[in-house]
Amino acid sequence: MPCTLSQFYSVFKGYIHRRFSKSGRVRCLFRGDNAYSLLSQILNDEQWGVKYFANEQRTYVTFQPPREWAPGSIRKEIKPKIKQVVVDWYQKVKTDMHGHMIWAGYISFKFLVARGHY
Repeated sequence: MPCTLSQFYSVFKGYIHRRFSKSGRVRCLFRGDNAYSLLSQILNDEQWGVKYFANEQRTYVTFQPPREWAPGSIRKEIKPKIKQVVVDWYQKVKTDMHGHMIWAGYISFKFLVARGHY
């Protein structure tokens, strides 16, 4: 979604994980037990992680620890990846055939999930 850098900083200023000097990208990472509630506070929306569909169907963003296995159970050992939400600000620059440049800033939310065999 369109977003100026100043808007991004005003919302996420205390949570910036990394700035990429070459591309100008700015990144925030949210993970762990309090990630959902932290993003709820930042976005001022307790339901930010719920998407509603027709027929009363919903999807939810959840942050859960890796599944615990009972002693003696058979499973393939896989190291789980950390579940996290990555919030990026980036800039796109376009140049027309006359050399005029236009640029715009955008914000994106990426949801990285753990994968494994259960």
